[in-house]
Amino acid sequence: MSDRMNPKTLRMLLFLIMLIIAVCAFRFGYIAFGDKEAAEKTVNDALNVQYLELFDKIQKAEEYKSETAAAKQEIAAVFDSYSVKNTPEKILMILIGMEEKADITISSITFGSEAENFSMVNVTSDYPEGVTGYTSSVAISFSGSYKGFENALSYIREYPEHMSLASANASFDSESGLLSGTMQLNLYSLEGTGKEYVAPVIGNIPIGKDNIFGTIE
Repeated sequence: MSDRMNPKTLRMLLFLIMLIIAVCAFRFGYIAFGDKEAAEKTVNDALNVQYLELFDKIQKAEEYKSETAAAKQEIAAVFDSYSVKNTPEKILMILIGMEEKADITISSITFGSEAENFSMVNVTSDYPEGVTGYTSSVAISFSGSYKGFENALSYIREYPEHMSLASANASFDSESGLLSGTMQLNLYSLEGTGKEYVAPVIGNIPIGKDNIFGTIE
């Protein structure tokens, strides 16, 4: 039997070898590449999710900053409407203003004690030591027209710093045609806002009497 391989058999053998090489190339090349592509897609998808989460956090952070800034401005505006401190001399100047604006006469003043009514901590980073609220009371005796009494109430209501009317009573004097009575006022202040107390400048106060209102206690 001849050891030589006939041409037909040789061609069949070469075809078989090429087929095996092609199958191996597909198996270890295309399929491996497909696996790598799938793996990279998984990584890309994960990165995309992380990016979207980060972008959402950035947007929310900007919204949070904006909301925080707005809240701080609102808090500062509220705090600005309170006095830093209501000392007797400051209250006297407030009452002098009431006499002038309302056209009433204040004949006596009795100062009450100052009382702490609330305390707040962790307000914002602008107020690291917290804020404490105080109420100071003062009672006055007055006389004037009904219109003057109304003007006094408007003065209390519209005063730029927080103040309220705790109680009031008045009676009509038929001889003078005037009202006379008493009022008790509450004045509110905040400590810890960072503002400094500035004592009022007292000037143009009438002299020639024991005191400007007759009786001060």
